[in-house]
Amino acid sequence: MARISKEDQARIRNDILEVASVKFQEAGFEHVSTKAIAKEVGIAEGTLFNYFDSKTHLFLEVFSEQFILENGTLTFDVNLDEHLVDAIMKHLEKLMKMMLRLPKPILTELMMASVRMAKKHPKQFKRFAELDFKYIEEMEQFLTRLQTHHVIKEVNPRLLSEMIYGVVMYEFLIYLYEKEVTKDDMKHNIRTKLDLLLQGYCQGGEHGN
Repeated sequence: MARISKEDQARIRNDILEVASVKFQEAGFEHVSTKAIAKEVGIAEGTLFNYFDSKTHLFLEVFSEQFILENGTLTFDVNLDEHLVDAIMKHLEKLMKMMLRLPKPILTELMMASVRMAKKHPKQFKRFAELDFKYIEEMEQFLTRLQTHHVIKEVNPRLLSEMIYGVVMYEFLIYLYEKEVTKDDMKHNIRTKLDLLLQGYCQGGEHGN
């Protein structure tokens, strides 16, 4: 790789990611080989491993980069007059839009790959996980705004944000690992639990209905 310019290295890496993304989404992790990816890119399989040290690393990199690019600029920008749960659900659907486009088996494999790679590639895992913390922080800011405008009662906004996130992640995991649970089931269950969780915090009016 020392003889290859940085521009060519970046191009090859991007080509690998693009080809791998298509193949993984079409066939799944288990049915795609690094040899087939390298062949389509036009490089030797050994060259591919100069960029990604395993198929698992490549798989995680493909989808984490897509997710980060699509969700990294999202902000929790809502109308204060909007129903509280409606506002949260609207943002959640934006946040999960890319991931929910993927077939459930791919999402399950992605979760498993992220766990396997956490120790070996902590920087990449941290980069991926930072989106979760970003969402919690944005939720905290949103709840603080509502509190300032007396839409919700006095509450620890950070704690409530983490509770909301816990509901979302629990239902997302149930969706991944229970075959009969659909995307609509997951959204319905999240909404039902958020309605129950937040009803005691609303001051009344639109957010409390």
